[in-house]
Order: sequence, then C-alpha cells, then structure tokens
Amino acid sequence: MTKTEEQVAKDKDAVQKMAGAKSAMESALRRIQTLEQALHSAKYSIEEIQTAQGDKLAISVIREGTYKFVGAKDHSRAAIMKIQDVL
Repeated sequence: MTKTEEQVAKDKDAVQKMAGAKSAMESALRRIQTLEQALHSAKYSIEEIQTAQGDKLAISVIREGTYKFVGAKDHSRAAIMKIQDVL
C-alpha cells in the first residue's frame, strides 16, 4: 500500500466509526425521549389519582423494612416532585 492508500483506508475507517457513533447517539436520544414520555405519563396519572383522593386517605408502604401508613396525598406529591426533578 502506498501512503495515499493507507490514508484513504484510515479515513474510511474513521468515517465508519463516526457513522456508528452517530447511530448509537441517535438510539440513545430516542431512548431518552421514550423515558421522558413515560415519566410525563406517570406524572399525569399520579396527578389524576391525587385529585380523586380524600385528605384522610392513607396507604400502607414499606419503609425501613416494615409497613407504615402514609398520607396518600403526601405520597403522591413526593412521587410527582421526584419525577419533576428528573424532567
């Protein structure tokens, strides 16, 4: 191989690597978009449930290895805030 042929081969390899990196980045961006849409949907669902809950409704959750009752509105609010922080 001459120097020119060597350089052409290196350039082709570099272009293939960049195309692969672009494809991987596009795939990652689609995955992020899908996850963001799922979070928006979950947030909306929790907000719907929250509006239908009474102030005295409590739910049993596991905290520190044991079941505890927590206010449903507080629990929903905390979940919404965690989602909002990520978005």
